[in-house]
Amino acid sequence: MQFGCISLKQRLLLDGNRRAHPIALKSSHPKRILVADETPSSRELLRVFLEHVMKRDGGCEVCEARDGVEAVAMARAIQPDLVLLNVELPRLDGYAAVREMRLDASLKNRSIVALTETPQTSDEERMHAAGFTGYITKPLVLQEFSWHLAELLPPDFVPQGK
Repeated sequence: MQFGCISLKQRLLLDGNRRAHPIALKSSHPKRILVADETPSSRELLRVFLEHVMKRDGGCEVCEARDGVEAVAMARAIQPDLVLLNVELPRLDGYAAVREMRLDASLKNRSIVALTETPQTSDEERMHAAGFTGYITKPLVLQEFSWHLAELLPPDFVPQGK
């Protein structure tokens, strides 16, 4: 796998040939998404973004964790379809938390995405080595964020033209 710039402010650690595009996501059941961030306002913003983007496409259940220890325990318990994990969490940082999650066979192939400020090349390498699927830079922009959810969620989301 290599780093591939997908568009605007989001990068994913995907095959460089994939391209993001605006789509409607279709699913038969609500997706469970774990948001781990130490700041209540950041968790709230992500929850609102996710609920807005997913409301007509099967919906989502957003679970929240305040630190890395809680994020690992919650990920193991709820088996989320997607984890959005701040790299700078208290008690256990995002890098250590993703390494712990990847040790669990049931989480090994889940999308676990780092939330970070503008990263440097060395940060990208560190995120990849730790086991993150990719990263999203803050601050988030709703339209950009929504365009890329299909790249992050499991394959039962079928892209539909706008």
